[in-house]
Amino acid sequence: MTNLLDSVLTDPQYYLWSDSKISGPSKVDEGFSEAFSFKGHSSYCFVLCSFAISRDLRFSCTIEIVNCLSVPLRNRNRWYCNSENNTFLSMEILPLHRESFFASDQTNLKVMISYEIISTDLNLVIGLKLGPGGKSFAAAFVRFPVVTGKKKLEKLMDENQWKIHDYKTILKASEGMKLIAIRNIRAEICMTDEERSVLKIRIFAV
Repeated sequence: MTNLLDSVLTDPQYYLWSDSKISGPSKVDEGFSEAFSFKGHSSYCFVLCSFAISRDLRFSCTIEIVNCLSVPLRNRNRWYCNSENNTFLSMEILPLHRESFFASDQTNLKVMISYEIISTDLNLVIGLKLGPGGKSFAAAFVRFPVVTGKKKLEKLMDENQWKIHDYKTILKASEGMKLIAIRNIRAEICMTDEERSVLKIRIFAV
């Protein structure tokens, strides 16, 4: 399925014939394509499905994470979003896989996500703010444990508490791509400066 709308398709509802099975994502982001699999009887398969079209709110962002490592990225339910208008956050990103998360709000949008890099003592922490004052994001490699929440996001996004290090960054959306590094792990981060922003993160090893 290809979503050519300017809104995310969410909350899929299915009516399946007896003995039918389905597998697929819980949403289809705007401008993306997703694959769904249906399995039915040996000679037929009947499926009826519908999606909800998310509301077009003032501030919105799709966070896309591409895992180019040989180990999974895992979220142990450590994330924060000030808006209820968001899609399901994937708890695990497998090696060589891409996952995305969408959130929006009418007045301002604040998000903080942490993914553990399996087989290491590191987390990739991502924060973003969208509002009347502009669009900015922060990213950092940090050691366990990681706590997410409103206060932790404010600290992560506070430039006054930052020192210059290779393993963390804070930028405005208009400042282009930034590379952060720790040990042999790298992450490229950039954010589009448009009405419906996209924050792209690619994590890889060298």
